[in-house]
Amino acid sequence: VNLPLADLVFVCTLPFWAYAGIHEWIFGQVMCKTLLGVYTINFYTSMLILTCITVDRFIVVVKATKAYNQQAKRMTWGKVICLLIWVISLLVSLPQIIYGNVFNLDKLICGYHDEEISTVVLATQMTLGFFLPLLAMIVCYSVIIKTLLHAGGFQKHRSLKIIFLVMAVFLLTQTPFNLVKLIRSTHWEYYAMTSFHYTIIVTEAIAYLRACLNPVLYAFVSLKFRKNFWKLVKDIGCLPYLGV
Repeated sequence: VNLPLADLVFVCTLPFWAYAGIHEWIFGQVMCKTLLGVYTINFYTSMLILTCITVDRFIVVVKATKAYNQQAKRMTWGKVICLLIWVISLLVSLPQIIYGNVFNLDKLICGYHDEEISTVVLATQMTLGFFLPLLAMIVCYSVIIKTLLHAGGFQKHRSLKIIFLVMAVFLLTQTPFNLVKLIRSTHWEYYAMTSFHYTIIVTEAIAYLRACLNPVLYAFVSLKFRKNFWKLVKDIGCLPYLGV
């Protein structure tokens, strides 16, 4: 529930950024701080939850017996960890909320005019939003793949496909934008270049696809979820309209 919620709130901020990217920021300083806060809190929450999901999958697959015997304990800890993630996300988002402002750089922009603040924000975003989830995926999924290769049957092949799909989507959507952000931080003068500005917009749009694809990757691949989903669709009488 926490991951779709974070992604949903995150997506709700995108129309404002899309308009500002095409034109300029017209929504005022209060909305700038508010949307920066909402955007960053849910960005960090989503990425940290993805990291926790990766670790949880590691425990379920590699420590299957222990995970099965401690289901109630895992559920309790899961709720505590989710609460901590929201609190941590709020705390690390405070600089964006406090120092976010509207400034003029050929056009009105909502962001951080102070280069030091921009560097701190970038370092935090890349650490929590890219390198930490990537490291968790590499370490956990490497061990999971090794464990699954010693298993047999259809479930093994299905699980491996899901793992490779999750990693591919993460790398393809997040790597380009993070590389562009890294280049921008070391060559601030590029920000004024029209071609580089469009590069930021395109790679940022690709990165935001993650929020749209997460429900598919982390929900629809679940057999239990699909059964409950189709049961719900059937109960509310939507099947005739879907041609099923």
